[in-house]
Amino acid sequence: MALLLDGQSCSGMIAGVQVLLKTDKQVYCQGETVNGKVMVKGGAHLQKAQQLNLTLQEYWVDIKPENGVFQRRALRKRRDEMTIANHFEIRPHDETAFDFSFRLPENCRLSGQNEGWCLYFQADIPLALDPVMVLHLPVMAVEPINYIIRACEFYLQMELLSSLYIPVNDNNPRGGMQMAYKFRMPTNLSGRLDCIFLLMRQDGCRGVSVIFRKFISDSESCKLFLNDESTDNKTVRYVFTCEELFNSSGMPDLNNIASLVASQIRQNFL
Repeated sequence: MALLLDGQSCSGMIAGVQVLLKTDKQVYCQGETVNGKVMVKGGAHLQKAQQLNLTLQEYWVDIKPENGVFQRRALRKRRDEMTIANHFEIRPHDETAFDFSFRLPENCRLSGQNEGWCLYFQADIPLALDPVMVLHLPVMAVEPINYIIRACEFYLQMELLSSLYIPVNDNNPRGGMQMAYKFRMPTNLSGRLDCIFLLMRQDGCRGVSVIFRKFISDSESCKLFLNDESTDNKTVRYVFTCEELFNSSGMPDLNNIASLVASQIRQNFL
């Protein structure tokens, strides 16, 4: 089954039918549209379903006192839905793809431990327990990390080679996340430095913590930083404040962000 999109995915078998749920991006910002495909491949036998349904759901943990004890309840709410197919029939080894599209709210909940957003796929199969699949959607704030990436790409001409979403496992009440980015350096910033790695922490506020680390070769991946405890590659942490990210009018100051990134690289790695 061909993978047509470069995003999050999950797969499973439903009544002998292979189902792949895939999105167009790995991480989404608040207010963005989630596009994707549900790809279905038949098994050895003919299979029928009354409906194939897909919903966009928000989930979180609610903590309330009951009889003097705080109780935790996992909550889930349907925010949007669509019926992909009615009276669906898939013949042995046939392949069918269905497009879907959902829009996230402008100021929606951010991804964090035990809270966030997901796609919930369900098949209504006669005389059977309805099978489901769940694909979690990493959602970040629309502004800070995106502006730093744009400044690196368009102002400094750094080439984005790869990225990696890393869930944050702490008790941040508004959610939190980290994104790892690997860039190839342009000629004017290279010298002995071929690639640079940025690990950015997003906590739902406008300030962003960034860890810089140099890479020696293009072959090293984002995952190397997470698994390698050695100090061979120097690391530096810098916090971009609201004043540095935005100008007095509240607009993103991409030129200042680019200058700060270049300054950190020159001071610490060149």
